[in-house]
Amino acid sequence: MEYFCCTILRILILWEIWKERCSRKYEEGYQWKITEIIIKIRCWIIRLCECYLPTRRSGLLFKQSALVCGLQIKDPPLKAPIIVFWKRPNADFVALNIDGASQEGIAAGGGLIRNHLGQHIVNFFSIYGEGTNNMAETRELYDGLQLCEDLCIDKVEIQTDSLLVVKWFMQTIEIPWSLQNWWKKIRLKARFMNIQIFHVYREGNKVADFLSKKGLQLRCDGASNYRTDMIINPLVLFNKKLE
Repeated sequence: MEYFCCTILRILILWEIWKERCSRKYEEGYQWKITEIIIKIRCWIIRLCECYLPTRRSGLLFKQSALVCGLQIKDPPLKAPIIVFWKRPNADFVALNIDGASQEGIAAGGGLIRNHLGQHIVNFFSIYGEGTNNMAETRELYDGLQLCEDLCIDKVEIQTDSLLVVKWFMQTIEIPWSLQNWWKKIRLKARFMNIQIFHVYREGNKVADFLSKKGLQLRCDGASNYRTDMIINPLVLFNKKLE
């Protein structure tokens, strides 16, 4: 409501001043009164605010000013907070957390594999050169499945903060033509695995997010030392204890 009023107020001021200017120019004997302009603008705002449904809450200072002007304050209901944390996979499964990143046209990805006890198995990051964020997310999924195959892991729970990747994997939306070849390779690997895929919030995918950014920073493929890395180690240990 605050943003709406601040935006519409400028328009109303210009509109009423323009009307007054035309009245003074074309109506003989017209007497200009500043108080009438203020009253008209106030009436316009009150009427428009009655029809407006805000999507975000207003600040305290605006609410105090609005009450002085006689505006009825309307705020959307408060949303219940969501507690976000990494979720362990089912027994006999591993969790493959993946994330892709793109900056200035350069794409990279990162991922992490943990068992059902939350124990770190392996992490990795990759650089893909020129590409988009969607390409990075797709390539990182393929790399993660390839690594699982190399480790003889066939029960995989994929966790990604990309809702598009989840929908592409579930075949609920069409895959862009530029990524279709990679998705053919992904499906070929998935045929020989027991795979579950879940969308997670970015806050629950922080380790993979950090690794993808590390790939962008170092511009190479590699892995991070889980025991000595001052960012990955606390995150993995915290997630393990939280569960």
